Amino acid sequence: MINLLLIFIYIIAVYEGIRNGFLNQLISFLVIILGFWLSFISAPAITNTLEVLVPYPSPTTAQAFVLYPEEYAFMLDQSFYLILSFLLIFLFFWLLSKLLLYIIEPLKRFEENIYLDIIGGAVLNLITVSIIIFLVFFAMSTMAVESIQELIADNAWVRLIIERTPVLSRLFFNEFISSLV
Repeated sequence: MINLLLIFIYIIAVYEGIRNGFLNQLISFLVIILGFWLSFISAPAITNTLEVLVPYPSPTTAQAFVLYPEEYAFMLDQSFYLILSFLLIFLFFWLLSKLLLYIIEPLKRFEENIYLDIIGGAVLNLITVSIIIFLVFFAMSTMAVESIQELIADNAWVRLIIERTPVLSRLFFNEFISSLV
């Protein structure tokens, strides 16, 4: 079921990228990259506040995380809050990019080369949506919830997204998981 949802999300992402065009998607992509960088810098600042506001289910020794060794189990709460902080800041910049697209609506098309406009817009939005999907699944992988861990264990595509996304998998594991151990 999750595979069908992912396929649907990717199809919608390509459609939205084609509809928005290359220039709009490029501006949105640049705002999101800026937000990504600022999220890395700012996430630790709001982590303590989130620890008070958002409960984290306590892991047990019997509970196994699918993607992480057992010695990480009791430290993944710190990773979860750091990733959640990152996601909230990133969400702000994603919404800011959508607002910016709404404001610059007249830039709609790159008239000189319609194929660049269509293909470039689709590819940039597909990359953006892939980053968001990775972030959501990576955050879920740090949660001590049995149903979420079963979803990750039972679905090869979800595990592939978390473990093998170019650049992001290694970066996030190093910054949010192994650096806290």
